This record gives sequence, C-alpha cells and structure tokens, in this order.
Amino acid sequence: MPELVSYGRQVSLLAEEHPHKTAIVFVPVDGPERLVTWQELDRRSNQIARLMAERRVDDRSLVAIGLPNCPEHIFAQYGAWKLGALVLPMRSVLPQRERDAILEVGTPALVVADWDDLGWPQLTSAELADSRAMDDGSLPDRVPHPGKAIGSGGSTGRPKII
Repeated sequence: MPELVSYGRQVSLLAEEHPHKTAIVFVPVDGPERLVTWQELDRRSNQIARLMAERRVDDRSLVAIGLPNCPEHIFAQYGAWKLGALVLPMRSVLPQRERDAILEVGTPALVVADWDDLGWPQLTSAELADSRAMDDGSLPDRVPHPGKAIGSGGSTGRPKII
C-alpha cells in the first residue's frame, strides 16, 4: 500500500521538484492575470499555517474560508491543511443569515474572511498579507481527515455540514 501524502506535503514536494513552475493562474474579472509558482504556494501556505497555529488551529479544528476567488483563498486552504485542519470553503457573498447558520453548525476554530459582525475568531485578508513576515519553512506533515467539508441546506432547508 502506498504511503499517504498529505495535501500540504504534496505541495512541498512539487515546490522542491520545480519551484519556479506555475501552480496557479488566477485571472480576475478586472486586472491582469497573476501567476503563482509552486514555491510561492508552499511558502505562503507555510506562513499562513503558522499564523493559524497562533490562533490555535490544529488537527481537530474546522477552518471556514470565505474569501472571494483569489490566490489567498488557496494559500489559506493549504495552510489549514498543513495543520491537519478540516476546511469548509464558503462563498464570500453568502447572505449573513445563511452564513451564520452554517457557521453555527460547523463551529469553526477560525473563519478566514472579511465579514463584519462575525461571532467567531476571524483572520482577515489584511492579516493574511501581514503573514509574509512569518517563517516560511516547512512544517511537520499532517494528513487531514477529512480534508474538506461542504455547507448545505439540502432538501430540508436546514443547514448542515457534509
């Protein structure tokens, strides 16, 4: 049976193998495209993982990410995975009532978003940008299980985490 390789470790391996190759091409609606290398993805996710760890995220945590489509959303996702956390991606434009109902069910250790009036510990995009000053070295490998959750109203209309 092959050895399990976590999502985070796989990014690190690809960064070692070809650091300057493009991992992500982000094409915003307005503005120039942004290329992210494997090395940048690995280093930024390590920095963000350290920032999340300071906020007590670990392998028992659920991290909700409500950023719009952007490389930082992916950096935060891999940062959470590198700590072994469960990631719950959420639309950044969810109505507050729906957003709060899903968060209530998920009870996240941390919400990565730029939402106002949030009743959960939060990490904003400005704080993510500030994490560039943190150590970007590798982290111990942790395999999140499961790695990703989905919030849903399903057929009943009551929020649930799948």
